[in-house]
Amino acid sequence: MLPESGNITPKGPLQHLNPIIRDELIRVQGRLGNAKLTNDAILPILVPKSHPFSRIIIRHIHEDNFHAGTELVMSEFRSRFWMRDLLRTVVGVLSRCVVCVRARPKQFAQQMGQLPATRVKVSPAFTHTGVDLCGPTNFGGLWESNIKVAKRLFKSTARGAQLRLVELQTLLYQISAILNSRPLTAIHASPGSVEALTPAHFLIARASFSVPAMVEDDDTDGVKTR
Repeated sequence: MLPESGNITPKGPLQHLNPIIRDELIRVQGRLGNAKLTNDAILPILVPKSHPFSRIIIRHIHEDNFHAGTELVMSEFRSRFWMRDLLRTVVGVLSRCVVCVRARPKQFAQQMGQLPATRVKVSPAFTHTGVDLCGPTNFGGLWESNIKVAKRLFKSTARGAQLRLVELQTLLYQISAILNSRPLTAIHASPGSVEALTPAHFLIARASFSVPAMVEDDDTDGVKTR
């Protein structure tokens, strides 16, 4: 990605990213050098767009987070890497996920008939109370949408498997962690921007609500795997 001379041209696409080479990797340098973040968050690794390696990383993040949506995948990707046109690449990778396509099949649109005469006839207000729409406002759309996302994550992960109670509880806890790790605001494209604000920041005062990874141990005596 860098020229053979190792220098960045003033009008090059990488000039505004202030890239540096560290540990034989090209990293993007922002203004978070004094922040208490990981090294990858302060100096994210620059990866090329529309490259097979970049798509592999995006696919791994997508599958590791129970086939999560675009915003969560972009947030997790930006915590370690930086890439131009990230949204377009993420949407392209997720649209080719076979598991997600099967979990969300395309439904046929029902052809609607003509509206009845009482629905289109001009009349004074409150003549037909059923269509005046003067009742209380429904604020349940937000959690109904979250329930739909939770069902989609469950369906994409379980795939019809018969889970025991402990396995079901663990899966639901992890789905809850993923829902609370989704960004609340738009993800800024600048490499110097901080991490996206998530519900986990309000619940546990840190960025990630995910379950910590298990420590691998070579001694597997007595361990039963399913």
